[in-house]
Amino acid sequence: CDAVTVMYAGSVVETGTIEDVLSRPRMPYSIGLLHSIPTIDEGSERRDVLPIIPGQVPDPNLHFDGCRFHPRCPFADAKCISTPPPMNEVEPGHFAACHHTDSIGENVAEVQAAFDVFAAEYGLEGVA
Repeated sequence: CDAVTVMYAGSVVETGTIEDVLSRPRMPYSIGLLHSIPTIDEGSERRDVLPIIPGQVPDPNLHFDGCRFHPRCPFADAKCISTPPPMNEVEPGHFAACHHTDSIGENVAEVQAAFDVFAAEYGLEGVA
């Protein structure tokens, strides 16, 4: 199998080949998940604290008008609160459900940094 699907609160939020989704994620939740993976490679920079995604996962049985991830997303705006995001094809065979796929682009480091700032605003520093 060479495909992967990321789900959040009972909904598919990103899907594509393993290479596309793990190397070039375009949905903030996918980026947050990847940013939270511990590093075990000898040559990699060791992190003593794992970044976290602030907030709580919503009850998947509750109705949402907009994006289910918006309360935890550092990029959420009024459109995210009111309108469910469509599954956008961000590259052939790679889809992400986010209103900001174009602005997020492939700048994963910027998104990871935004999560760190967002977590700090909640008074969270990660997990040791």
